[in-house]
Amino acid sequence: FPLDTLKTKSQVLGQQRSKTRMVSTTDSGVAMTASGTSSDIPLTASMNSMGMLELIALVYKMEGIGGFFGGVKGMMIGQAIIKSVAFSANSSALHHLEKYPEISGQLLLLLAACYSGFVTSFLVVPIERIKVMMQSSN
Repeated sequence: FPLDTLKTKSQVLGQQRSKTRMVSTTDSGVAMTASGTSSDIPLTASMNSMGMLELIALVYKMEGIGGFFGGVKGMMIGQAIIKSVAFSANSSALHHLEKYPEISGQLLLLLAACYSGFVTSFLVVPIERIKVMMQSSN
């Protein structure tokens, strides 16, 4: 999970850099600040080329160890909902498809899995959006 959080924070920092930002010129060049987070994060001109170790150091410095686990509660709740809907949809599809004796074996399982994935996909997108928002809120 910490790597997913780092990926999200990297994406958020990149988006903030490309959106509205405060720019001030200093002797050493341009210093940028991304607003909209709980604390302003200084961005260098090379934020897009920031490496993983630099991002880890930045998150640890700004948020501590908890910064790597932002959004865990939301992810756990979301996954519980997604998995319960997936199993329910699969079970329902199997029950309805068993009425057709010409559909059996692997085809039955394949069709039930496809239906389950189709139904589940309507939940995954909003839940992933909420997860990203919770991870980036720190």
